[in-house]
Amino acid sequence: MLSTEEKVINLEALFADFMEASKKQFQNFDKYILRTDIRISQMEKRMNKFDEDMKELKKKSDEKWEKLKKESDERWEKLKKESDRKWEESKKESDRKWEESDRKWEESKKESDRKWEESDKRWEELKRQSELNRKESDKKYQELVRKLGIFLEDIVAPNMPTIAKEVFQMGEANFFAIRAKVKNSQGETREFDAVYIDDTAFLLNESKTNPKIEYINDFIEALENVYDYFPQYKSLKLIPVFSSFHIPDNVKKYLTKNKIYAMQMKDRTMEVINFDELKS
Repeated sequence: MLSTEEKVINLEALFADFMEASKKQFQNFDKYILRTDIRISQMEKRMNKFDEDMKELKKKSDEKWEKLKKESDERWEKLKKESDRKWEESKKESDRKWEESDRKWEESKKESDRKWEESDKRWEELKRQSELNRKESDKKYQELVRKLGIFLEDIVAPNMPTIAKEVFQMGEANFFAIRAKVKNSQGETREFDAVYIDDTAFLLNESKTNPKIEYINDFIEALENVYDYFPQYKSLKLIPVFSSFHIPDNVKKYLTKNKIYAMQMKDRTMEVINFDELKS
């Protein structure tokens, strides 16, 4: 068994070994710390270099981006200006063409309107001249008829059957005569200008180129004694008609008042001008 002294010596030896080992460990640790510091320093340098490189790269990238953006903006602005310029030119050209088209249309319309107005004027003048010519021709014709004294034969007589049938709804004539000379029971002879008789009616016409009231009164007197000359037609309806070239309103009223139909010329034929008044 070791003595106390031996134990102390052993303990001191162990402690010395421990201290030597610890010293070596601390030395190794210091070396490790130093190496670590060096590595950290190198890492920091690398990081700083990396940061500087990244900053430089970013700077170059930003510069390049700014340059590209500037170039793009310049190209876009140039393209926009060119597009706007072409649009304005196209719009001006289009406006000019529309204005030209409108101007031509207005000129064409004015010319067309002028021609239509001229045509209308010519047509109106032609109608007016034609009407004047027709009236003048009718006047000359009437004057010729008046001078020749053939109003009854050439104007009234040819129209009597038509007037009898279309105006007075008469049938085919059983008796029709112009300037009929008839005797009464006393042997007196009277001339009647026109007589048209069917199964139901007896149309008697008096014709004068000048419709004087005194002529109408003579016709009224003749109507009062007409059956003295035509007793065989006493049962038929009497239709008295007074004819002339032209019948003025006062004469028409006088005839209507005495229940006599008024008939005057219309163009080259005859018309009854108070039919509706007597019909009602």
